[in-house]
Amino acid sequence: MSSRQLYQTHNPHPKDIDMSFLTRASHHDTAALRSSQRPHRTVDPVAALSRALFGDGEHYLRHLQIRDVLAALGDLPGTGQTQTTQARSSYTLLERAIDALGGSARAIAVDDLESYALFDWSAALAPRLLVLLSGHLKLSIAAIENLGDGSAFQQDCLRDLDTGRTAGVTLITELGHGTDAIHLETTATWQPEQRCFRLDSPTPSSVKFMPNLAAEVPRCVVVLARLIVDGADEGVWPFLMRLRTAAGGLAAGVDVKALSDNGFGLWMDNAMTRFHGALLPESALLSGDTAGFDAMGRFHCELTTRQRFARAMSPLSAARLGVAGAAVSAARAGLGLAIGYGHHRRVGPDGASMISHDHVAGQFAHAMSDVWAMTCLVNAVRAHCARDDIDSREVALWSILTKPVASYTAWTVTTMCRHRCAAQGILRANYLTDYVTACEGILTAEGETWATLGAAGRAVRRAGIPGLIHTGEQPRAWWYRLFVERECALAQAPNSARHPDRSAIDLATAVTTRSAVDALWTAASDTNSPAVQRILYDLAALYGLRQVREHADWYDAHGLLGRDRAARLHRELWSRTAAVEYRLPILARSFALPEDLPAPIAGDTTARWIEFAGWQDTLSSADTSRTENEATTEDPPVRPDSPAPRTEASHD
Repeated sequence: MSSRQLYQTHNPHPKDIDMSFLTRASHHDTAALRSSQRPHRTVDPVAALSRALFGDGEHYLRHLQIRDVLAALGDLPGTGQTQTTQARSSYTLLERAIDALGGSARAIAVDDLESYALFDWSAALAPRLLVLLSGHLKLSIAAIENLGDGSAFQQDCLRDLDTGRTAGVTLITELGHGTDAIHLETTATWQPEQRCFRLDSPTPSSVKFMPNLAAEVPRCVVVLARLIVDGADEGVWPFLMRLRTAAGGLAAGVDVKALSDNGFGLWMDNAMTRFHGALLPESALLSGDTAGFDAMGRFHCELTTRQRFARAMSPLSAARLGVAGAAVSAARAGLGLAIGYGHHRRVGPDGASMISHDHVAGQFAHAMSDVWAMTCLVNAVRAHCARDDIDSREVALWSILTKPVASYTAWTVTTMCRHRCAAQGILRANYLTDYVTACEGILTAEGETWATLGAAGRAVRRAGIPGLIHTGEQPRAWWYRLFVERECALAQAPNSARHPDRSAIDLATAVTTRSAVDALWTAASDTNSPAVQRILYDLAALYGLRQVREHADWYDAHGLLGRDRAARLHRELWSRTAAVEYRLPILARSFALPEDLPAPIAGDTTARWIEFAGWQDTLSSADTSRTENEATTEDPPVRPDSPAPRTEASHD
């Protein structure tokens, strides 16, 4: 039974949640979607854009359902709480979210649509829940299900993890080893007489560093350690253990030390973890049918050391794609809030809207092209990697290509939105700082982001340039041909002796950005609305042209740009930017944020802050707020000089 069926059968109405919020928030979106699906009717552009983001029909409705359940959890950005207190609240949110979505974390974990939608909407509406999802759903539950052998011990752990009352996390990174997990030093030494493993941290650099374990809540964890049998190193394997009891106490042979607060306010109970003789049962080894011990206690495995490592790390691919989409979702939410605020924020003696100023509108338009490109990339990669005919190596490659670029792009967008909203943007009540914080955490996970991207570039150099299946019609624009030429040149160039890491990163980035254009162009080609198609083509062109400008020195050095093309680049960038500026309002609405999001900048900001202070009865409403008609309009031009959208779809 799918998680959706579980939701409908066992819990049609989430417990302890005011479901009137769900009805209010989703009525307009659901009606617009259904209206757009009726034959021979004009397609609502907002609904068509939302379908391009979230999928058709049932996919979109399921997104809305998860959105509303998470919004109703009420995980509002707080004030005056320590990071430790907030981290503990995350575990309560995990249990409540699982209960509201049907009561089975295992069902959610195996349902790609539901689990990825949960990642995405958590980033926008419940960021403190997001920090636990990778460890719980993908790196613990999915790891046990996919790598285990169904033993009684493993099934007991899965039952505890299923409700969320026991939290799952994976311990990979060490004090001396972050991204280079193949060199982990933690040891799991086989004890043939007792038929168990002894888990140890033999060196200072082998201490597990950063996984969130400080809070005293029940834990079933997966530990990556080096298997030692009769003194021989058998490679890195995953081991399952109950690290904290039902009362939160530590297992024997385990020490945990809470780390200092991080500088970005990230609500995680990060810790250092040391093992000294912790004993694990034989069934703790998550080897499936690929390895095991015979009756004499001898180890048997046909996999090479590298194959064992790849298998142990395989759950990371889905986790990376989960957080990549979550980071982009945070960027969508931040941009949607910032655009709305830019419309009703009045500045200057003439009371012009903030967004009517070209430096604000231009940055929002560029960010919009980034967000759409990354959304379509993540969607395409997730769909591609879910195919049965795609092997695990390609899945792993796409995950390390996508996650660094998507999360870094999302961080730049959320940070820009925070800056444009100035004093409002720095207050947690307006969500933007939490979005930046979530992106900081995603960027930091696993270690240094660009080291991962460098590994991806080296893999591309060995295996060749990958392509997303069914990417549709590719753009025929001159700037796209430059993309392809640069990508091929970087792939064919001999590895740089002076800058091997930089050249690998450049190649990986070129592959990812070109794939993002392919995915966005395909989304445009697939829509049944000519008006929406024009908007998406503009977004794809704006993103692509900006990438050409970013690497203009490379193109110029290789004789591919020239004076005429540089002038054309400038003209087309202006034209596409202006076209996207004009459509910023409906693009922001297509993100499907709840209509009553409690952030002050999501509505009449002045009135909401006056209400917060309790001064609404002592100040005239005329002095504290503008009317709703004055503050927002249905689809206004962003600037007086913004051109009307073109009347014909253009492929350049």
